[in-house]
Amino acid sequence: VTHFRTEERTALGSFESGHAKPILCLACTADGSHIVTGSCDKTLRLRNASADGAEFHLARLPDDVNRAAVCEAARLVAAACENHSVYLLDLGTLAAVAQLQGGHTAAVWFVGFDRAGRRLV
Repeated sequence: VTHFRTEERTALGSFESGHAKPILCLACTADGSHIVTGSCDKTLRLRNASADGAEFHLARLPDDVNRAAVCEAARLVAAACENHSVYLLDLGTLAAVAQLQGGHTAAVWFVGFDRAGRRLV
């Protein structure tokens, strides 16, 4: 994973993802301090967005992570998964908060928070 500072047009650094299989999604906190990656290895990883990309936390989920979204206001990460579910995790620890089921008859490919962090879609 390489991260890039758009204002100066310079690379901040690169780091190995740590995932055993390809990364399917990546999300950043609004302040740019953390990066969340999800993979078809059924893990979600929270990293420091500094040049070394030091990993803080790892969450193992029941299926592939197709999309991740970060909401700093609510301190949550949402993970859309292949098993028809969306998982909510604590932004600081990646501890499970909730599993949202129902209504999906196939893999969930997209998930997002509104700007205020009050709604998850």
